[in-house]
Amino acid sequence: MNYCLALFVALSLIVSVIPSSSCMMSHAHYPISAAVASLLSTLSSIQKQQLLEVLQSYSRMVVFAQFSPDGRFILTQSQDTTLCLWTIGTKQVLEFPQQINLIIEVVFSTDGELILIQSNDLTVWVCTTQTGHMLSLKEHTGFIARAFFSSNSKLVLTQCSDKVAWLCSTQTGRSVPLQEHTCFITYADFSPDNTLFLTHGTDSTVRIYNAPKQRIAGYIKDYSSPVVFTRFSPDGKIIVIQSADAIARLYSIEAGHQLVRQNYTSLIQSSDFSPNGKIILVQCKDNSVHLYTEEKERLVESSGHMSSIACTIFSPDGTLILAQCDDNTLWWCNTCLNQSVVIKDHEDLIKSVDFSYDSKTFFIWYCNNRVRWYDAQTGQLEQVPHPTNTIIYTDSNPEAKISIIQHLNNTIFLYDSTTERSVYLEGHASPIAYWKNSPDGTTVLIHSQDNTVRLYMTYTGKLSELQCHGDTLTYAYFSPDGKTAVSQHYDNTVLFYVIKTAHAVLLEGHTSPLAYVNCSSDGGGIITQCTDKTARAYSSTTGALLGELPGHTAFIAYSEFSPDRRIIFTRSTDTTRRWYQNPTPEINVDRADSSD
Repeated sequence: MNYCLALFVALSLIVSVIPSSSCMMSHAHYPISAAVASLLSTLSSIQKQQLLEVLQSYSRMVVFAQFSPDGRFILTQSQDTTLCLWTIGTKQVLEFPQQINLIIEVVFSTDGELILIQSNDLTVWVCTTQTGHMLSLKEHTGFIARAFFSSNSKLVLTQCSDKVAWLCSTQTGRSVPLQEHTCFITYADFSPDNTLFLTHGTDSTVRIYNAPKQRIAGYIKDYSSPVVFTRFSPDGKIIVIQSADAIARLYSIEAGHQLVRQNYTSLIQSSDFSPNGKIILVQCKDNSVHLYTEEKERLVESSGHMSSIACTIFSPDGTLILAQCDDNTLWWCNTCLNQSVVIKDHEDLIKSVDFSYDSKTFFIWYCNNRVRWYDAQTGQLEQVPHPTNTIIYTDSNPEAKISIIQHLNNTIFLYDSTTERSVYLEGHASPIAYWKNSPDGTTVLIHSQDNTVRLYMTYTGKLSELQCHGDTLTYAYFSPDGKTAVSQHYDNTVLFYVIKTAHAVLLEGHTSPLAYVNCSSDGGGIITQCTDKTARAYSSTTGALLGELPGHTAFIAYSEFSPDRRIIFTRSTDTTRRWYQNPTPEINVDRADSSD
């Protein structure tokens, strides 16, 4: 930490000699100062942190460590090739039964249940995060350029340097080679519904495969130069294809033919679909933007920008498009009216832009830390007041149509695009750890690093704080019905908070770290899983212990209530599943498959 403090002081001196107007410029204009300022913000946050855990299991040096995307796990590998998975906040460690060669890349599945590990011996491993069960995919004979999951995590696709792609099942481990290419495969991807996948390589051919049947379904060959980009539409019915000769094509998978072929005077930089899949956007390197519909109709075009387009985004309903340019202008287009407007004369450099989820407004975040909202219907720019402190975080959420902005002084600004209400949340001593909306969209939960949880009611504007006890808060979330909030702490306690009545219940008595807390669908019951191989059931109304759930001889990986809350179901890494009658734990045991 002394090194961190010294680096912080040194960077502060560097920033002090840079003009203040340039410290937070965009990366395109002032990349060094922007990077230094970003690092300063990170170091400032690090100095306020406390050490939560020391993970000790290895006798040799750790050579690899990576968090899962949801932050629940850390995967580590030591110099002796031992592989371990750590569960954050519980000190639970799962050591995988097989040692593997040095890790090159790790990919977690979207549900966090599987891990795809690529090693330097041309082997891909599929591992489960609950049981540690491992499947090896060893058939590769060339260097693996890329390996990834389908969105449902049932399939794995690998690209190899030997001109072969492999389709592998994560359930059976069976691998099928797709030996159709005559050259190196440069790209592969699944359709949104995982029924198709495509590949293209330097042989100027796009190949489409049927994933369930594991065989080729079609070729697209009409190219005189290499294919440089392909993408499925959101419904998986259309493919956008770009070739190196600046020709873009729209290909219908159902009809089996080309819908649109367009020549450009400049190479294509990118292409994308609107969220509803009805409009296709093509952006060229001459700074022009071209719009098409699925019916081959050509819509508005944008050209003549003084500098390149930094990014292009659609509104959530797909009717509006916003292009941010490096000359500090914005190109705004209404695809329904075939109209476009260039927004100029901004007060400072634009840092980022984003739409509200009702598609009626978008906000502009400037480098001088001001935020403006643009009303797409009235054409007016309205200044939103806020503290003059550096913005370090922005995000939006579709359920409650909430936008959130966090400043370096830990002030939080919330804007509700439904009610057009804005509110400042002050008093946090530390930055936001995370935030989320309730399932019904009526409440926003904000968990700060200062161990506080605040609830903002989106319809009433009421703000309340969970008065948590002193120990570090590890996680906070809503029950499935959105009527209660649950916080989990490092001292093995759980705080249950009824939002409507502000009634709080503290669940105590655990003697070992909590691994997971699960609520019933109606919010009336709570199950806690501990690292000592036990689980407990509580009443969320009174906090009374309904009973312990004994019998497991290994870590409990999963637990849940039946819809009527009369039965509790658990599954353990000892390969057993158990049923308990609630509240009297009458136990039934079923020996499960070890791979379950």
